[in-house]
Amino acid sequence: MAHSIRVLIVDDNEPVMALMRILLEREGAKVTGAQTGGNGLMLARSEEFDLFLLNIDLPDLNGFKVCRQLKQESRLKDVPVVFVSGYLSPEHMGLAFELGAVDYVAKPFEMSRFATRVLSHVRRKAEALPGGKPSGVGLK
Repeated sequence: MAHSIRVLIVDDNEPVMALMRILLEREGAKVTGAQTGGNGLMLARSEEFDLFLLNIDLPDLNGFKVCRQLKQESRLKDVPVVFVSGYLSPEHMGLAFELGAVDYVAKPFEMSRFATRVLSHVRRKAEALPGGKPSGVGLK
């Protein structure tokens, strides 16, 4: 039986988080949001997610610190991380990939392709598993 893709968004900008939620839910994803890095880590550790979307600028831990901690935990290290940020410098992007992110989406992002782009990382991970068949909703 196919399961819905579970996405954790960690972003303190409520309108941007609401927009990402709408776009992802249209594709069948189940979305949970956190407005601080600490709350994001708590949720990541207590629930199962298929994808993490992180903003860099958060009121407590920045997204880089959150990503670093996610990648150090055996249960979470293989969950794809995508940064969604207004920082467009090569240094920010380079650090994101160095820490293990699979993508870096610039804000403002193109709404028509956002969900397809970020959910594609869940598809790639599923295709790499034995059997090679994605099972989540939104993996058309």
